[in-house]
Amino acid sequence: MKRLNLFYASLVALLLLSLANTGFGPLSTTSQAPKPDSFIYLRASGQDNFYRVPPPVRAKTPVATIIVNYQGTWTPQAQAAFQHAVDIWASIIQSSVPIMIEAEWTALPSGVLGGAGPADYARNFPAAPQSNTWYPIALANALAGSDLSPSYPDVDAVFNSNFSDWYFGTDGNPPSGRYDFTSVVLHEIGHGLGFSGTADVSGNLGSWGSGTSSPDIFDRFPENAVGQTLFDFPNYSAALADQLTGGGGGLFFDGPNAVAGNGGAPPKLYAPYPWENGSSYAHLDENTFDNTPHALMTPSIGSGEAVHNPGAVTLGIFQDLGWPLTNVPQPEPNLSVRQTAPDTNVIPGQAVTITITVENNGDATATSIVLTNTLPTEILTPTWSTNSPDLAGATERGGAPHVWDLPDLAPGSSGTVAVMGTISPGLTGTFAIINQVTIRAAEAESSSQDNESMIILGGFRVYLPFISK
Repeated sequence: MKRLNLFYASLVALLLLSLANTGFGPLSTTSQAPKPDSFIYLRASGQDNFYRVPPPVRAKTPVATIIVNYQGTWTPQAQAAFQHAVDIWASIIQSSVPIMIEAEWTALPSGVLGGAGPADYARNFPAAPQSNTWYPIALANALAGSDLSPSYPDVDAVFNSNFSDWYFGTDGNPPSGRYDFTSVVLHEIGHGLGFSGTADVSGNLGSWGSGTSSPDIFDRFPENAVGQTLFDFPNYSAALADQLTGGGGGLFFDGPNAVAGNGGAPPKLYAPYPWENGSSYAHLDENTFDNTPHALMTPSIGSGEAVHNPGAVTLGIFQDLGWPLTNVPQPEPNLSVRQTAPDTNVIPGQAVTITITVENNGDATATSIVLTNTLPTEILTPTWSTNSPDLAGATERGGAPHVWDLPDLAPGSSGTVAVMGTISPGLTGTFAIINQVTIRAAEAESSSQDNESMIILGGFRVYLPFISK
């Protein structure tokens, strides 16, 4: 009987080890999962950037349960800002398994705002969309419908307790010099949920898999400018290191939903030379996506900046990874118009030029664009011109107000229209000439707050009365 018990004990141990190595059962070092302590960091840019993206309209009932275990000395204000980010993600990602975040308030290097990553991984579990592929544990749990790693949290995150310029408000209006904590938390949770990957460069050698035989699901999508994937280059090679640092013309995430979210083009990933530990590969490209609705997952954030929406590109990436989502924003154009003049303090008889600048800051092409300029009668003999390639083919309908039909504007496109004329010489005394411009497209826009512009010409001034006490 003693020998039989020993046989059964050995059989159970071998079975548990086999399950762990195939992704079933609790994951530990026996599973050879990617490094669970690899954080991806968000850094402070060191300068103001007053760009704001409001949160999405939330579902009335959260579609995921996210539980936070706070480690360290957290203030109620910091926890409230953290919970605001949690509530945004909980209204977008769907999971029947509660998602556990371990959030530590701790000292981090100067300029580092926070870091996070998946606390564990699983592969070859029931319902895994791709075999021999690591999935961040929160995503694996959502796909499997059960907790595959109950002994671990799902997301590990750290936030800088030594940083003194935090803004803990949840209104998305951080002042100059302050960094929006909700945006930082929203960003880091995104890494913990799967915006990560195992690619690395060390000692001039590029690799994927973190020493295992499998990539993670994120690794299966990046490609270079000519469509080559990471797997077209030898693992642990200088050739792969060159690709991971932009040598192939950059890295792009070629998933169908990410491409759709980026207006039809694979979104560019952050792949600088040399490799930046904790930043490279697992972010959207800073130069491409800063100051756009997709800015949340770029590697740095400015003071005064607040991005409370993951954006269509990031959510497209999440869909490609396998996350079931709700409340996914569709790509939309976002037109803006503004006016400038070399001198607004004009006098009667003076020549004047008003430059009208139009831009599409959205993530979809704007079509059937109409630009309308009231052009007051005090501006005589008006003419117009444009030398902007993006506005080639613009036509004026004629009459007053002046109306132009503009060509379609792709995301990121912009151009200028110059309106020239002469201030009426018959004007006397102080005067104010108001020129108003509006722009509209056929499509609904992500925001219409910048569709109108006004400029005042003339010597008119408004004085406030001095009131003596």
